[in-house]
Order: sequence, then C-alpha cells, then structure tokens
Amino acid sequence: MNLRAMANSITRGVNPNNTQAVLMTNDGFEIIAGGKKMPKYIESTIEIQTQSIESDELDHLNLVSQ
Repeated sequence: MNLRAMANSITRGVNPNNTQAVLMTNDGFEIIAGGKKMPKYIESTIEIQTQSIESDELDHLNLVSQ
C-alpha cells in the first residue's frame, strides 16, 4: 500500500505539486586522485509539493531559514 501516494492525491486539491526539484539518490562512490572517496549520485527530476513553515518552528527544528 502506497500511503504517500494516497495522501498526496488528497492534498493536491489544496496544495498542488508544482515545484520542480532534483532528487539525488546515492549510487555509491568512486576513488579519485589521492585515494579519496567521492560520492556518486543518480539525478532525477521530480515534482514536489512545498509547504510553508513558521519561523518559530524553524528555531525549534534547529534549521537555517533562507
């Protein structure tokens, strides 16, 4: 059962999925010069639903407001 898809089908009526985003999925790593590990990612363009958050909630979550 895909609960996220079910919930999203309902919330789109109020807050549509209308923001393009890039989902970066970890694909392991590669070794670069000097023997250092460099992460690799698979990039996929997706549509997301953004939601606002109050500044006091940002403080509570210890996030940086930009």
